[in-house]
Amino acid sequence: MSKTKIYGKMYFYYDDTQYSGRFSCNAKSNSPSGSTSIDSGITYEIGKWYDLEIKVRGTSFADFYINRNLITTITTNIPNGSSDAMTTGVNIRRGETGATAIGFTIDYVGFERVFPE
Repeated sequence: MSKTKIYGKMYFYYDDTQYSGRFSCNAKSNSPSGSTSIDSGITYEIGKWYDLEIKVRGTSFADFYINRNLITTITTNIPNGSSDAMTTGVNIRRGETGATAIGFTIDYVGFERVFPE
């Protein structure tokens, strides 16, 4: 059985050195080089709750919502089809050496597949 590296993903990302501390909306196709990143315009605030949602419409559109407000629609590098397998998950990273520990709370994670009518 051969293993296939999975590149495909859609996600929100926060890094205080990217986009001046604002969330980014991202799509990455199942290719090492195919990715799209868009500044959300929403600055992350410590202690504030965020409702992050991604709605995928077919194989060409991914709508990114923050606190139920549509932030952007990405139309490039959307993972699709059997050649673009995706995984789901939640993670947090801290890349600075010697950085103060950080944590986060997840209240709810849901995944739903909606079929067109």
